[in-house]
Amino acid sequence: MSSNRVSSHVIIVNFCTQLGVEYKSMVKLIRPLLKHYFMGRSEEENIKALVTIDARKEAVRRKFIKMAKNPDDYDETDKTVFAVAVACCSWYPEKSAMLLKNMEDMVPDGKELVYILNCVYLEGEGRTDVSMQTELHMSSGTYSRRKDDATALYGALILEYAIRREKEEVAAGKVTPPDFEL
Repeated sequence: MSSNRVSSHVIIVNFCTQLGVEYKSMVKLIRPLLKHYFMGRSEEENIKALVTIDARKEAVRRKFIKMAKNPDDYDETDKTVFAVAVACCSWYPEKSAMLLKNMEDMVPDGKELVYILNCVYLEGEGRTDVSMQTELHMSSGTYSRRKDDATALYGALILEYAIRREKEEVAAGKVTPPDFEL
């Protein structure tokens, strides 16, 4: 196991902990968002007809924070519907790109983690795990851990951003304080 792997993994686990979420819970919450992102973008009109979500950033932010902080309060269907609907929000691609840039700089193997997310989920390539393992010269176990690290870090950065923006908007008087603790 490379020292970058250990230090990156430790950084990611600690970052999740600082945000008040468990690493594994974050992976479980974010994976549907990533899986459904490209499908959501390509089927946007059909999805909008089937799924109702308050697409205001405030509502999406608050729901995401609640889901991340209390994952057991939401079933897989709730998470999937939310993920697909968020993928259709016009502002999501820009925010995602910003977070991916932060990922590259946050951990030693950040560029590799971003590459995995882009190839498998975000850029619509839909690469299989086997093809990624082969390309990156990784065992299935190493690749699976790296993919989980990429997923958890992406989710933790979304959560950090959502909490920060929520606090800023409450402080500026743009929105009323949430009915939960940030």
